[in-house]
Amino acid sequence: MRLVLADVQQDALKQTEVSATALGADVMSHVCDVRRGDEVESLAQAAVKRFGAIHVVFNNAGVGAGGLIWESTQQDWEWVLGVNLWGVIHGVRVFTPLMLASAKADPNFEGHIINTASMAGLLTPPAMGIYNVSKHAVVALTETLYHDLSLIMRRSACRCCARILYRPVSATPTVCVRQTRKRQRNQHAASRYHKPCWRKRSAPAR
Repeated sequence: MRLVLADVQQDALKQTEVSATALGADVMSHVCDVRRGDEVESLAQAAVKRFGAIHVVFNNAGVGAGGLIWESTQQDWEWVLGVNLWGVIHGVRVFTPLMLASAKADPNFEGHIINTASMAGLLTPPAMGIYNVSKHAVVALTETLYHDLSLIMRRSACRCCARILYRPVSATPTVCVRQTRKRQRNQHAASRYHKPCWRKRSAPAR
C-alpha cells in the first residue's frame, strides 16, 4: 500500500508514519495545515510527485469547540470552520481535478473522496453550535460533490465518487485538539503583539 499522511502536528505525524511503515506500507508524511489552501496544494503536488495518480483521499482533520453558541468568539468560529469546513473545501478543490485528470488519462482509473462528518452533521445537540454548523456543511458539501460527479460520470466513463464517513462526536482525540488549540492561540497572540506598524490593514499578520 502507498500511503500519504498529512497532519499539522509533526510528532503525531511521525508516530503514525512509523506505525504504518512497520505494517508494510510505503509512506510519505507531510506537515500540512488544512486551513491553508496553499499548503494543501503543496501536499497534493508532493503526493503526485512521489506516487503518481491519487486514488483515495480522506479529508479527516477535525476539531471542536463547545459552549453556548452566542458566547463563542470570532476566533472560535474561525478555528473550527477553518479546520472542519475549509479543510474539506481545500481537499475537494485541490484533489478532485487531479482525480478527474487521472480518469481522463486512464479508463481503468477509479477515485474516491471520503469526507469525515459526524452525527453532529445530522443532529443539533446543544452547546456544540460551531461544531454542528461545520459538520452540517460538510454533509451538504459532500452530497453536492456526489451529485456533481454523477453529472460528469453520465457524460464520460469517469469513475470518481464522493462518500461521507459518519463517526461519533466523542471520537475526536480531545488531548491532541487541546494541545493544538493552545499552540495556535499562542501563535495568534504573538502575531498580534509583534504586528509590524507598517503592515496594511487589508493584509493582517498571520
